Amino acid sequence: MTELLAPAGNIEALDAAIGEGADAVYMGLKSFNARLRSSNFAWNQFEAAVQSVHRLGKKIYVTVNTVCEENETERLYRFLSYLNKIGPDGIIVQDFGVIRMCQEFFPDLELHASTQMNVESAAAANLLCKQGVKRVVVARELGLEEIRAIKSKTNAEIEMFVHGAQKWLERSYSGWGAFMVLPRGLKDTRRGCENIVTYKAIWLALYIVPVIALALCMLQKRKTLAKRCRRRKSGYVVCIPDFVAVLGTVFAAAASLLGVYAVLTASGQLSEMLVIYLICGGGQWLGIYAAALTIRWRIVVKGSELTVYPLFSKIYQINLCDVLSAKCQVKDNQTRSERIVLRTSEHRIVIDKSMIAYNLFKAHLERELPKDIREGF
Repeated sequence: MTELLAPAGNIEALDAAIGEGADAVYMGLKSFNARLRSSNFAWNQFEAAVQSVHRLGKKIYVTVNTVCEENETERLYRFLSYLNKIGPDGIIVQDFGVIRMCQEFFPDLELHASTQMNVESAAAANLLCKQGVKRVVVARELGLEEIRAIKSKTNAEIEMFVHGAQKWLERSYSGWGAFMVLPRGLKDTRRGCENIVTYKAIWLALYIVPVIALALCMLQKRKTLAKRCRRRKSGYVVCIPDFVAVLGTVFAAAASLLGVYAVLTASGQLSEMLVIYLICGGGQWLGIYAAALTIRWRIVVKGSELTVYPLFSKIYQINLCDVLSAKCQVKDNQTRSERIVLRTSEHRIVIDKSMIAYNLFKAHLERELPKDIREGF
């Protein structure tokens, strides 16, 4: 008996396949599906689809074609239990662990060996039959004569792809195939190794590129960082100590390395990648912020003129005559932290005691500002 089988990634594709005469369809759900980044069926949609397809006398198969990890065993059991309850006509698998679990706990689920198992001989097909597999989807690169030879030596049902993506090189190159297809780019985000390598490369870039940019900026500003805090003949500079930039860079680099490791070892699911980036990326940008603030922020003091270099806004100048209030705030704690807050009609400037030339700037304000606008000096 010949069966025309078509993929159904969503409801529209399902209706089109059945409407054009397909005898059966296969689809993936939100778990244990090699095409997780496709639209796929929601649980309620899947249940309705099974009932609808069966009413039309057609068949429906579900892909459970990922390799199950040890920590996923319990979730896999619940998923197979759910499928066993809904009653699709079969499941398409590639992991022997899934086959074993079905044989032991869900013998009513018909098993089809996925093309991802790379079956290329009758011996492999017969081995799968002994494990309870009813149908074998042979490797996509096999020719018609090779498939006929396999069929003549096995009792397993044989399924072959007659249209769709061809996964060449899997037979000979295995894991290297992922790297050989990388230059091809993101042509189709649903195509196995090509997809996951390119997908992870994008996430890796989010960790690597900002740190490289920061390192280049640090090299460019090295001389400025060394000179800007020295007193000048015409004035001096109030700035954040250089070690803050160093610590920020080290922290950002460490967070980036941790993020790179996490991405390389992750499964690639979007939710997992977002959590990794929230933690590692957050630490990375915190370090970058500290380094950038040290490089950029400073006040150049020349007599009564202050030139302020804020991190995000434009450089601006103020005259001490424009200062409306100057408060020296001391917190009553063990560190005796202290800061000066200057206010003008348009700006608020905060100078912390930990900054270089703080005491010099404080004495400068005591000399230049009238007593009635100074507080806490």
